[in-house]
Amino acid sequence: MAAYPVFDVRSSYFTEDCEKSVFGMPQMPLNMIKEHMAKVKDGRLPSIVSSDPKGERTELMFAFIQRGAYRDSFPPDQRQNAILERLEDGSRFPRGGVFVMHGRDDTVVPIEGSFMLQNDLLRLDPELKFHLAARDGEHGFDGTSTLDEEWLATGLADVVSSWLA
Repeated sequence: MAAYPVFDVRSSYFTEDCEKSVFGMPQMPLNMIKEHMAKVKDGRLPSIVSSDPKGERTELMFAFIQRGAYRDSFPPDQRQNAILERLEDGSRFPRGGVFVMHGRDDTVVPIEGSFMLQNDLLRLDPELKFHLAARDGEHGFDGTSTLDEEWLATGLADVVSSWLA
């Protein structure tokens, strides 16, 4: 299961430095990324952070998107880091099924990447149980959703049954 995931890391949305309104935030300065990377390089900040409960790196994430910094994090010669390219190269998802939910109005991760995944899977792996729930809303649209909602229960059905058969 994936909630509003980045499937198309090569998209211009993530690789071009241009004005982007992410969650309505103003354009973040490019220097924010440069200063952060310098601190990581010289050891003042950890290179891996697995949890950020206070959201201290949220503005940095927005800067990465707005400034197109994915181009440096996911260089074209590293296909193993790009899901759509890995599918083209023969990789496949586990057979239990895949459920993706994504907001149509997502400004953090545009929904087009999820539609690209859906189209690629129909072409490359048509037997895979894949369900995309494209819903109205922004990134995190499902924050008040419950498992009783039909769209969520339907999307989870194949995934859950493969684990609890």
